[in-house]
Amino acid sequence: MSLKFLIVAPYPVLPAWHGGSVRVVALARSLAGLGHEVTVLTPWKDRRGSPPPSREPFTVRRMPYPFPAPRFFADRPFPFFHLMSFHPGLRLVATHLFAGYDVVQFEHVSFARLRGCVPEAAIVGYDAHNVEYDYIRQECHGRRIEAIVGRRIHRLERDLVTGSERVFAVSADDRDRLASLYGVRPESCVVAPNGIYDARPPARDDTATTARFPGIGRFRSRAVFSGGNAAHNRRAVMFLLEQVAPAVRDVGFVIHGSCATRFERSCSLPNVFFDADPDCRTFADYAGPGMIGLNPVETGGGTNLKLLHYLSHGLPVLSSPFGIRGYDELAGFVRVAARHEFAAALAGGDFPPPPPPAFLRDRYSWSMIAARMCGAYAERIRERTHG
Repeated sequence: MSLKFLIVAPYPVLPAWHGGSVRVVALARSLAGLGHEVTVLTPWKDRRGSPPPSREPFTVRRMPYPFPAPRFFADRPFPFFHLMSFHPGLRLVATHLFAGYDVVQFEHVSFARLRGCVPEAAIVGYDAHNVEYDYIRQECHGRRIEAIVGRRIHRLERDLVTGSERVFAVSADDRDRLASLYGVRPESCVVAPNGIYDARPPARDDTATTARFPGIGRFRSRAVFSGGNAAHNRRAVMFLLEQVAPAVRDVGFVIHGSCATRFERSCSLPNVFFDADPDCRTFADYAGPGMIGLNPVETGGGTNLKLLHYLSHGLPVLSSPFGIRGYDELAGFVRVAARHEFAAALAGGDFPPPPPPAFLRDRYSWSMIAARMCGAYAERIRERTHG
């Protein structure tokens, strides 16, 4: 059965460099690869430009969105997803964009009010990247802002969870939390985890790393933290720069991705190297022998994509307990240490090897995850057909 999908995202998805856009694009590509027609609806074009949509197996369509506040005032003091949820009159000008689809799937809660645009014939789905009520409140500065934001996000997320015909959670923990918050049965949510395109054994040489940073070769070992410019990643970088790198001076640290932007000019530590690659396209340069993937995050939502990213490139991983949430079956392949033990664990070595590539492909391939979601929608279509 071939279906027409409309995926509604509250941000540009190309280039796919942060966790949310990675999931949206990966699922859109995989759904298209399964023979479905896929359109991704976004509010505006990324100012940095993006690959031409003609290179993708799905269509990108932009809705009229004349509200500049989320782009320029996020975190001042309200989080991005909260600001994006205010769009008076948008439903009136966007309704025609929702016509003609079999499935309309919402990503995040910012456009929950647009659920009223969906024709009755279409199935409504909610792809919960995390429990937004928990995650977005973590992005707030101060209890008063947290309370204001929490009330609105709870209301929006409740409307999507209770008003969607299929809800997808990235882990069993998130499924149970959504059920508890909004009074639905846990079995009404389908677990559709974050995934990977492929998995590979570790690289055999470190030529790419030493070519980019010749000075890194003098260190006993190396470690990399990679992530976008999100609050939880910035907090993790600050922790590494303030508490770990100064304590483990024989390890060379690479801070990779747009999370590095705020720190590269102010950091003078000789064992820290910055690659503020905005699209995270150069990560494979660091996936060589002797490199450890670092995941010291303590806030965030859903499950941590960077954990899968490190493991799929064949890297041993050192993670905080929070960083491995939702990945119970991967716990034996990761060295887990509390933050106050992080520097000592890194200095001591003794990291378990990453799982075999086939293990990761069998459990976390995006194509398999997309097929699971399609199966859930097909089941709902059969329920409708047969009453």
